[in-house]
Amino acid sequence: MTRCARTVSRARQTGSVTTPDVRGLERLEHAVLDDNTPLATALRQCLMLAGYAQHRQLRGWALKELEGYPSADELPPTAGCRPR
Repeated sequence: MTRCARTVSRARQTGSVTTPDVRGLERLEHAVLDDNTPLATALRQCLMLAGYAQHRQLRGWALKELEGYPSADELPPTAGCRPR
């Protein structure tokens, strides 16, 4: 069971996640794990979920990743990392 599936399962048990939320999380998980899905698509799905959840920090991050950061001073610490 994936981490997302465990989280969704726990949330369903407590009633804190609705069916559309679960579908959105599942689509996002699929997009992130699928090498053929463009990163921009996954980020747009992230934006959608952040909007539904009213999560300003996640929405702000996803928007900056999609549209670019206003200045180099605002780049997240991971922006300079390269995959090995």
